[in-house]
Amino acid sequence: MWIDPYPTRLPRINDMHRLWRRPAAKLGPTWACDPWIERVSVPSIPLEPLNVGRTFNRWLWKGLVERVRKFVSNECWIVTAKPSGLALELHRQFPECPFAFDVLDNVPAFSAGLSRKWMELAEEQLADQSDWIVTSSSPLYNKFAKTWPEKTRVAKNAFLPVNTINPVVGATTDAPIIGYVGSIASWFDWDILIALARKNSNAIVQLIGPCDYIPKSLPDNIFILPPIPNSDVYSVMTKFSAGLIPFQKNAVTEYVDPIKYYEYRAVGLPILSTKFGEMRHRDHSDGVYFLEDSLDLQSIFRINVDHQKEQDLQKFVQENHWAARFDHLNIF
Repeated sequence: MWIDPYPTRLPRINDMHRLWRRPAAKLGPTWACDPWIERVSVPSIPLEPLNVGRTFNRWLWKGLVERVRKFVSNECWIVTAKPSGLALELHRQFPECPFAFDVLDNVPAFSAGLSRKWMELAEEQLADQSDWIVTSSSPLYNKFAKTWPEKTRVAKNAFLPVNTINPVVGATTDAPIIGYVGSIASWFDWDILIALARKNSNAIVQLIGPCDYIPKSLPDNIFILPPIPNSDVYSVMTKFSAGLIPFQKNAVTEYVDPIKYYEYRAVGLPILSTKFGEMRHRDHSDGVYFLEDSLDLQSIFRINVDHQKEQDLQKFVQENHWAARFDHLNIF
């Protein structure tokens, strides 16, 4: 049973544009609608940081709780990836179920004010009440292991392998395509990306995904393209000469191990990244080249050729797909 996320912060004025946003196309994995997975939406009002909001939501969740009650069994785990009143309520209602807190991000940093205080409180309560805390990066592990060392584990991000992956090892043509696939939001470092595009005017920079903000003036060689289905990601990446991860360094990205790194690497692309989160611990032997060190693509491509022999892609794929992550987690 998959329970959809719901608003856990107070509304902001800049949320208004969401009211007129057209429904997004179904871009997720094809199995999301298979009969083995039951999807449940959550009735709520967006006032969870307030006591009155949480009280009202608990009343709205009575039907949902009963639906979960019919689903759970002695072998059922409850896993939450987002601090929320509903997660705490499900733990209270079903104390017999093993409970895991899957920490994917520094979630409180996405909010401010009262919303952030509530996220910090909910996160602490979930961590304290859970049987296991599974973190997606070394910085997140360090954050939680300080207080809960015995039950905290790290399972860095990974990728979903498909049979159609054909490594390209960064084709370097006269007009290289430098690509990014993913959400483009507040953590995106437009300044360094624009500098990269201007330094390499012969290159084509493709940004593919939902975009919350676009600077008014972009170089002519930066192209913003619409989101693509999950099933098309690897076929698009094989047309790139290099993969981009241009993120700012802040309280959100400090704790991130981007899935894009694993996807780019699986198809053999050199990766142009900033020094944030887990990425700062990687180097040329991992196919990673930092934009703070050089924006010269031809120089980066030459260095990458020298380091390709260090990049055993077959071994990387074997060790960094999702099944391998959970095989070594040791909690089930």
